[in-house]
Amino acid sequence: MLNLNKIQSVTGAFDDERTPESQYGWRWMLGTMFRFKWMIALISLVAVTLAVLFVLTRPATYTATAHIQLTNLRLTFSRDDAFFAEAQLDPTFMETQIQILRSERIALSVVDNLKLAEQPQEGRGGLSALLTEIGTLFAPAAPDAGVAGSMTDARAAALKMVQRGLSAERVALSNVVELRFTAPDTEQAARITNDIVRAYVVDQNMARLDAAQAGSSWLRERLREVGPKTRIIAAAQPPVDKSNVRGLLIIAIAGILGFAAAVTLALVRSFLDGSVRTPEQAAEATHAPFLGVVPLLSDPKRQSRPKHSKELLLKGRFQIPPSGMTAIKTAKHSELWHTLRNARFSSDEELRNGNFQAIGVTSLIRGEGCTTIASNLALSLAASGRRTLLVDAEVYGADLSKRFGLAEERGLVEYANGRHTDLTKYVKVDQESGLHVLPLGGVQNGKAFDWPDGMTMFLANASEQYDYVIFDLPPLIMLGDIRAAAKFIHGFIVVVGWGETTVAQMQIGLQLAQSVQSKVIGCILNKIDLANMRWMPSRELDFIRLRKKIG
Repeated sequence: MLNLNKIQSVTGAFDDERTPESQYGWRWMLGTMFRFKWMIALISLVAVTLAVLFVLTRPATYTATAHIQLTNLRLTFSRDDAFFAEAQLDPTFMETQIQILRSERIALSVVDNLKLAEQPQEGRGGLSALLTEIGTLFAPAAPDAGVAGSMTDARAAALKMVQRGLSAERVALSNVVELRFTAPDTEQAARITNDIVRAYVVDQNMARLDAAQAGSSWLRERLREVGPKTRIIAAAQPPVDKSNVRGLLIIAIAGILGFAAAVTLALVRSFLDGSVRTPEQAAEATHAPFLGVVPLLSDPKRQSRPKHSKELLLKGRFQIPPSGMTAIKTAKHSELWHTLRNARFSSDEELRNGNFQAIGVTSLIRGEGCTTIASNLALSLAASGRRTLLVDAEVYGADLSKRFGLAEERGLVEYANGRHTDLTKYVKVDQESGLHVLPLGGVQNGKAFDWPDGMTMFLANASEQYDYVIFDLPPLIMLGDIRAAAKFIHGFIVVVGWGETTVAQMQIGLQLAQSVQSKVIGCILNKIDLANMRWMPSRELDFIRLRKKIG
């Protein structure tokens, strides 16, 4: 005897093992990058382009270098006299002297000694100068502060220029400091570097004099020599080579940063995007079995012949409408063929096992391909020998009637309002496919279609002549029409447009139409871009790709 508890535990374990695959794993990242490849490429290209423009328009800069040796003398007393000895240098002493070199006092001394405030400030050209000029056009005009005010601003600008271009570092573990200054002019770079050394030496001398004032006359003479002393090892010379960062390095870094920013943006957009893009999401949104996918149709504006024309039966999102009712034959074992076959078998299994069936095809919003799926399903049924009637019940668009060239013909509206019993007066037959089509009608007399009126009689008459009646219905957001239609239709197929709606939106739409949700046969993911979904984590899509390889 079978142990049902064991079977249930094994089944539960299998279900647990089936769902833990992370939706946001490496496949999701690769899939997102592939789906947003053009956006990533564009942002990376913009970053590289801006870097190239910067490299081409940036001004040349030159760096002058000077080396100075620092010593720290201390006064040592003996029995007979006092003498000077060089103290052991420690890191804090060297760091203190470097900070003094970088201080505002030294920089101001250089500005005043070289009269930099009276000289035009260089170093901003090309793209930087252009951006500055554009900024001044929109900046409010500053009040005239007079000569003193303008000199103060110029002195502050010169001070920033000196501090921005200066760098001082200790050379390894020695008592030598390397002083660098970068400027757009070679002579100016060397001149300012040497003057910084001069200002620092003067500052040292002044500091020793101030310290010596506190001692006696005998001690004062000796204290003047105590403290930090500087010896110039190498004065700065006008540099020959430019000191700009290599242009190729800047472009490479810009490209890497642009690519990283673009990938991050793509991942964030994909993470925040709750739209239905996988079969698992479509099944979750509709709480119904997944019947299959229909690939995205090609655009005839980009090519003279549709890429997937052999796989289509009727006009898709982009395809040119066929003339009259001439249908394009579907290719066997294509994704469309498999999807229609699954839908047909599911309807036979769910709805009375071969008895008369009224099937409604709907979606959440318009534009998800509901009319395309309804037309293809009806043609597939007719091609299999089933007596099939395709009905245009989309009262807000009549897209099906327009696609078959029957927009001006009488149809469902006239039949329902007139209480007629003979359907043949309104049904149009395609001799090639054997499909019967009932257009919406109501164009000539201006009457509207109301579901309760005449629908019971219509279905009774249709059941005598047909095995299937396929309704192209309004979207779920038209709740009144959908609820009314649910009283007469045996089962619904929900079409979910790839990336058109979110899981939450679809669930809310079906919850509001409870009578539809209880009759859903299955869902179809339409207009899916299989190329962009190559790396997305989806077991259903992996199975579809495996079936395609075997076929």
